[in-house]
Order: sequence, then C-alpha cells, then structure tokens
Amino acid sequence: MRLEARGHPLHTRALSVVLAARADGKLDVHGAVLDLRKRGFVPVAGDLQGAGVIHDMRLAGTIDPASARLETLAAEQRSVAFEPSAVTGGESCRDPIDRIAALAGTRLDDGWARRLGDAIGGPRGCSHLLTLGTCSARARRGRSRASAPSTARRPRGPPGSASSGATS
Repeated sequence: MRLEARGHPLHTRALSVVLAARADGKLDVHGAVLDLRKRGFVPVAGDLQGAGVIHDMRLAGTIDPASARLETLAAEQRSVAFEPSAVTGGESCRDPIDRIAALAGTRLDDGWARRLGDAIGGPRGCSHLLTLGTCSARARRGRSRASAPSTARRPRGPPGSASSGATS
C-alpha cells in the first residue's frame, strides 16, 4: 500500500506520557492528548466544529514500581468534541471519567489493557483516555526494563575453563 502525504493536515495530534521518579521510589505518571483541527469545519453531534482545540485530555497517577500497582489515577478533560445535548441523547465524551478513578489500586500487569478497555472502552467509552492509559502502562514497563539491573551473563568458555563459571 502506498501512502502519500500532501498538502496541509486538517488535524494534528500530540500524545505525551511522562514518568517521573519520586524520592519515595514511586513514579508519577502524566499523560496528555491534544487534538488540534488546523482548518475546515466538521459536523459533530448536529453542530459544525471549526478550527481549534478539539480534545485536550489528561491522565495523572502514581505507580508503585515494586508491586506494579497503580495507586492513584485521575482524568481531566479540558476540551471534548461534544457535550451532552438533545442531539446526543444526553451523552458526552465526559461520561466515562468517573470510571477512570475506579481503576486506582489495580496492577499494571498483562491484564491491565483488558481491565482498562472494560472500564472505558467501547461505544460509551473514551478512546483518547484509553490510548493514554495504554501508553502509560507501556511506558512504565519500558522504564522498569531500562532501570532494572542487567541480567546478562558473561560469555562462557568451554566446560572446565576459567571463564566457564566452573569451580574446582
């Protein structure tokens, strides 16, 4: 498949995840997604949206690396694509925000993506916060691997040699 990018983008996304080590050994995690429509108009929920910030959403939490437990988690949605209205049946992008905080206390293990998706994915969820939550867990795993002591072994020589690790 050939993909060519020409002209000027109508929409730009910035995605950021920052992990910061604390003095107590825990990690603060901050994630943000910012969607900017650069030009044009798009019909959304019965209205026309023009250029400007479309999404500005953030996650903040505290991770205990020793247990891989997410101790705190909070979401903020400074700007969303649509608010509750008669056209949306009262639904809004902000609807799943309370379900984010309920994930505090869970482990960032192999089941994290499933738990996150169950809580805030799907048609009544928020794909933007889902993306931030997924990226934050991956960043924590990457940081854990990068800061873990090396488990690489020295090259081993033939059995019985000084470099084989065998002792007499």
